[in-house]
Amino acid sequence: DAAFDRGLISFDESYRMLLSTRLKKELPAKAVEQNFGSYAGVALQIPEDAALPDSAFLATHRERIYLG
Repeated sequence: DAAFDRGLISFDESYRMLLSTRLKKELPAKAVEQNFGSYAGVALQIPEDAALPDSAFLATHRERIYLG
């Protein structure tokens, strides 16, 4: 949650995790790989009864992580 809230990660239209360029710049490569690398491109496992995030919100968030 904290990494998402800080704009270090986001999710694409298929809910796969994206790593921001800022994350890659701020953390040593080893830390990024150990903590985030194995999850990059992996889709969230969303329960069938879960409320999905608003797609417009995620699109705006994605723009922020690449522009910020």
